[in-house]
Amino acid sequence: LPPPFVLKVDPSYKSVKLNLVKTATVKNIVDLAPSRNRTIQQCGGTSVSYEFVEPISTVANLTSFIAKHGSTVTGELGRSIIIGACRTMNGSAIEDLSALENVTKIKGSLIIVDCPTLRSLKGTEKLLNVTDSIILQTNSGLRSIRSLAALKHLGGSFVLDGNRKLRSLAGLASLQRIGESLVLSRTGLRSLRGLGGLRSIGGAMSLVSNSYLLSMKGMLSLNRIGATLSVKYNPWLKSLSGLEFLMEIGGSLDVQLNQKLLNLRGLENLATINGSFALFNNLGMTSVDQLTSLTHVAGSFVIGSNENLVSVSLPAIKGIGSPTASGLVYSRQDRRRLLRHDGGEENSSESSNRIFAVEYNTNLTKLNISEEIERLPWNFYVGNNQYLSGFIPWDLLNKKAVRMANLVYNNYKGPIDPYLCRSDAALETVYLSGNEDVCGSVPDDCHMHIVALYTNLKKPCKDVSAPTCIFSDLESASSAEMRCAVTSTRFSSHPMELNFMFPKYELQDELPESFNASVQYEFGIGTSPHDANVNPMTSIRDVQFTARNGTMVSYTWNVEDRHISLVDGQTYYVIMKAYDLTGATAEIRTSQGTMIDLMPPNVTEARVLLDVDIHGPYSISWHGFQSLSGVKDYTVTLLRNDKPYNVTSVAGDQRSVQGLLDPNDVTNGTLFSAEVVGISMAGLPSSKVRSPAVVPMPDSGIMNSQVIIGVGVGVTLGCLLTAGIVAFFVARYIKRQNAKTKEERWLRKLNNSVYTYLQGTGTKAGKLSAEEGSISLSDSYTFDADNSKDRIFIFTDIQSSTKLCEQDADAYLLLQEAHDEIMRNALAELGGHEVDTEGDAFQCMFPNVVTSLLFCFKVQEDLLKYDWPPAVQNLHECEKVESKLYRNKYVWSGPRVRMAVHFAKGGTYMAKSHPTTRRVAYGGKPWQTTSMLSDVGHGGQILVSEAAWRQLMATGDEGAAGYPIFEDLGSYEVGEEGLPI
Repeated sequence: LPPPFVLKVDPSYKSVKLNLVKTATVKNIVDLAPSRNRTIQQCGGTSVSYEFVEPISTVANLTSFIAKHGSTVTGELGRSIIIGACRTMNGSAIEDLSALENVTKIKGSLIIVDCPTLRSLKGTEKLLNVTDSIILQTNSGLRSIRSLAALKHLGGSFVLDGNRKLRSLAGLASLQRIGESLVLSRTGLRSLRGLGGLRSIGGAMSLVSNSYLLSMKGMLSLNRIGATLSVKYNPWLKSLSGLEFLMEIGGSLDVQLNQKLLNLRGLENLATINGSFALFNNLGMTSVDQLTSLTHVAGSFVIGSNENLVSVSLPAIKGIGSPTASGLVYSRQDRRRLLRHDGGEENSSESSNRIFAVEYNTNLTKLNISEEIERLPWNFYVGNNQYLSGFIPWDLLNKKAVRMANLVYNNYKGPIDPYLCRSDAALETVYLSGNEDVCGSVPDDCHMHIVALYTNLKKPCKDVSAPTCIFSDLESASSAEMRCAVTSTRFSSHPMELNFMFPKYELQDELPESFNASVQYEFGIGTSPHDANVNPMTSIRDVQFTARNGTMVSYTWNVEDRHISLVDGQTYYVIMKAYDLTGATAEIRTSQGTMIDLMPPNVTEARVLLDVDIHGPYSISWHGFQSLSGVKDYTVTLLRNDKPYNVTSVAGDQRSVQGLLDPNDVTNGTLFSAEVVGISMAGLPSSKVRSPAVVPMPDSGIMNSQVIIGVGVGVTLGCLLTAGIVAFFVARYIKRQNAKTKEERWLRKLNNSVYTYLQGTGTKAGKLSAEEGSISLSDSYTFDADNSKDRIFIFTDIQSSTKLCEQDADAYLLLQEAHDEIMRNALAELGGHEVDTEGDAFQCMFPNVVTSLLFCFKVQEDLLKYDWPPAVQNLHECEKVESKLYRNKYVWSGPRVRMAVHFAKGGTYMAKSHPTTRRVAYGGKPWQTTSMLSDVGHGGQILVSEAAWRQLMATGDEGAAGYPIFEDLGSYEVGEEGLPI
């Protein structure tokens, strides 16, 4: 509610209508307008009290009134005194208040309005207490109020309005408290001297249109104002000096249109404003650096249209837009409360009623807000301050409650802080238009709505140095180029990952800490040094620093989740760039290339020859080791009587080694042989290739390709028995060697078969077949493969795998690794193809029913016989279950795997082959049927479709499959299409 006021009514009026208007904001100055309505109309029940009083206008009437209502004993006057429209009658005009010379207390108000004959308040020297208000309004002759020197307590308001000859407040030194408002308007005051004893004002304090007021000096004891402090339209007011002890304002601080006001000096100790802060149109204002103790502003904070304002500083502020810890001291019942869209009130109050705004201050260059501030309002406006430069104050926008920031048409520069783009950041919308030097990159996953017209956002910032490799300035330029390169292995045998490293980069510009600035890295993979055609440029989100002092960045690109694999024989290049949030990008670096070699050296044509002289010298030579990446090393082992005698490692370009045996180790009947293992550049060892066994011969110099059995020399013809015994043992040894040679030949053939099979062909290496070696493909560069042959599809998965993983993730990892090993070993042994995997689920293809069933039986048996660790057996349904029919036999152990087997006739399924990997992916109704059949099984079950069973019966291969026992489960509708199975 506004302070009390008096309305003088023209005597010609017969009636007056008063309208009470409720507003959403506090109105300290009442706007009055004339009305043509001449009928009396009740305003209704309100908190406003009003009355019409015939004023006292002559000395005689005043004397009579005091005699009637005053007490000569107590000195109390029982009613309000209202003096107005003073006039001279019989030579007795009201020039002072001598009639009140014995009054010590007025139980009501002292109101003097429009009394031009009044010169002073002489007669009030004994007045100690006024229970309501003192209103002195439009008294053109009033020059002094010194007679109020005894006044100590004022229960209501003190209003001095329109008394233009009143130059001083001298006489109010005893006044300690004003219960409600202090209004000084349209006076001739130069200062506030005279109010030195006033300690608190219960309501508002309003200084409006005081044409000669220069400062607030004189109020040295005032420490609290209960409501709003308004300072407006005081053209010569230069500072607020005099309010140095003011610590709390219960309402708002409103300073407007004071043309000479330079700063807020005098408010250095102000700590709390429980309303809003407003500073408007003070043309002489140059700085707001004096609020050094201000910690909380409960409402909005607005500084606008102060043309010469240069600096704003709030070094101690901790919160704007929220009540203080002690609550609002002075509150109003008509505070606006808007509803948000979901029916609540809190967000609406935040988003609509409070703002932080510093706008249209055309010379503002400095805005300094304390780093310790904890809260700002929902809406943050700092705009149209054309000289306000520097980096955007992102640290402020990260404070609690800020949702919208309007920063248009300042002179800000720099990038967007990536921290504010995180999903848990509060800021939702930011307007940056008109800040030409706002620049740099924006994270791709930034959730903020950004409006940035007429800026350089998403473009590199000007005059910014790109991040630099930490090794770049250690040595010469050529050496730095080498040291800053991306490094990777020249060869790799991993089909699912590619490892690389590069040096750490450092920022070269002094970006503020509030930017959370850091170097970002991107990488791409390509089959040529300058084209990321395999994996496009992708951010490295989890940067791992390695090497001493964390100087290197290590990263592994894994392609397993993309259902592709690196192509054998292809060279891949890593392309890397480093950049910062300003958009400045360092020179793009490319690795020297990594060739993928998935196969160990081929030993199909490999041969090893050994020559041992009886005197000790020996020679081992070899040839025929073939590798896509080349052979890096050979491990050469000399065996004596089938036991390692000497092991040597030589470089890949060597083809022979020589050595000398201890003569004591070279005796008659001693057999020697040699083994050679080739290791590819990718680190894969070949199979062992062994030479034929030899017996040392004198100076033979020749290596035979058969086992040579020497016969002892020097035995006398008479030792026939000894010769017979020697012949017997030699013959037995020859038999064993022949068997071993046969076994080695078989293993060599097996190695060749595995080598060619893994190359994707069932015939010869290098002739690749699109029908074998299959993975799931999702890219559009596939082409149709042969689907004319009958196929058997098998789907498997572990029962309750999710539950097992949630129960113990580490144990489940051991379980799945063993499960996958068992599956793949069985596939390799029985000639099946792993089409795809999805977690613990396998999708396989077999050429016939027999091998598919044998695969299922083998997997179930291997799972049962596997030595599962205790952690796995503690998982749900993974414990050992003993048979009730056989002693020391188990029917369950480890995970329970369900399997589905279905027959696909040639031409009924789809097959797609990748042109580079030559792997085949399958689809169509048979593939979908197998998938649905797998979903209805239980762990340990092998569900065989009728089509697969009939195919087995038709071929008569039950015996080859081990005469399996089938249980007819009937016909069911499975899947959305209700396919009968």
